[in-house]
Amino acid sequence: LVGRCRPRAWVNGRCGGPAGSGIAAEHDAFPSGHTAPVSAVAGSRLTLALRSDGDAAGRYVAFGLSEGAALVTALLRVLAGAHSWEDVATGWLVGHATGALVSLAHPMRTLPSGEMTTTTVRWSSSF
Repeated sequence: LVGRCRPRAWVNGRCGGPAGSGIAAEHDAFPSGHTAPVSAVAGSRLTLALRSDGDAAGRYVAFGLSEGAALVTALLRVLAGAHSWEDVATGWLVGHATGALVSLAHPMRTLPSGEMTTTTVRWSSSF
């Protein structure tokens, strides 16, 4: 939508190589479509960890792991020549904002603690 050229398609000062070079013009670099969804998971994990009551250590670990995945994805996209740092930074921001907004749209409820009960389900082979 933005029309920004991918770094690997930028040749001799223009997007796309010379005619017959096999390097096509790629105008779909901004923002990074790989970094954004991974960052959305990190954004929702951070929001859930901040909104938690009590011990949220597990939620912060989940956030740390998902944030690491987002940063590695961004780095790999830059190293592959698919995006510039601006592309992945914008994808990171868009993803975090989306994940946080979706997380905030779902209210957290405290579940009653106590003994868990199990229900036996019997499956029948006849329809």
